Amino acid sequence: MGKYNEALELYYYVNKIQTEILGVNHPDTIKTIHNIALCLYDMGKYNEALEINYSVDKIRTEILDIKHIDTMAAKHNIAGCLRDMGKYNEALEIFLFCIPHPNTIKTKDNIALCLYNIGKYKEALELSYFVDEIQTKLLGINHPDLMTTKHNIAGCLRDMGKYNEALKIYYSVDKMQTELLGMHHPDTMRTKHNIALCLYNMDNAKFHKAAAVLQLLREKNITHKFLVPYSPELNPIEEFFSMLKSNFKSTRNANPDMTVKEALEYILSPDNNYSQQCNSFYINMRRWLEKAIRREEFI
Repeated sequence: MGKYNEALELYYYVNKIQTEILGVNHPDTIKTIHNIALCLYDMGKYNEALEINYSVDKIRTEILDIKHIDTMAAKHNIAGCLRDMGKYNEALEIFLFCIPHPNTIKTKDNIALCLYNIGKYKEALELSYFVDEIQTKLLGINHPDLMTTKHNIAGCLRDMGKYNEALKIYYSVDKMQTELLGMHHPDTMRTKHNIALCLYNMDNAKFHKAAAVLQLLREKNITHKFLVPYSPELNPIEEFFSMLKSNFKSTRNANPDMTVKEALEYILSPDNNYSQQCNSFYINMRRWLEKAIRREEFI
């Protein structure tokens, strides 16, 4: 994790000196303010970062012009803040404006994420395939950005119900991430978690495989270090196992002749309320994981 507080303290000090000597509109002063916003963003302080990015955008628009590369960068950062605050339509509008930005591939990738988050999976998928093709040519098959794009493609396919296609991509990404980043890296853990989601959603009979992946997350103490900061009153993975245990126990008590397999199949059948609760629970847990990963609070 970056030492954001130390960096922020230094940036504020430099900004004070630059403002006094160079003035608030000097390019170096603006660059420092821009870096302050980036720090705040990486710390998850999106509102503060957004406010600063708006001021940087305003000054750069007045001094440099709206189409200048630095102005576009400020707008891109504004859109990033809005996206991570859940304001996907506002973010999408700005990202679309930023397409002429030299970092076009990153912009298109962000547009795809916005489309995904507002439920436009087909459009997001089409754009992500385009980004994947360009990144493969320019960056190589093992580049982290390409793995992220492939992960996003798999997410679209999963949410469109194409679990086999999604699973194939998730497995390939998991293999690369395990080799390059290590088994305990947050990106690797996120992929394993999404593999569990696919296995659960594509066939309830394969539930034990999904549970095994979630058990791995629990054994690595991910619940305490990774998820709790986002839901102090609720430990998602522990709640899942608690829900399963409670439902399993009550089902077996009511039907003592049921085998373990029959009881699990009954609990996870589409007509059972618990199955529907699980689906909703998984979606929420995925969101918590992704939010935690973005804020780099894994370790």
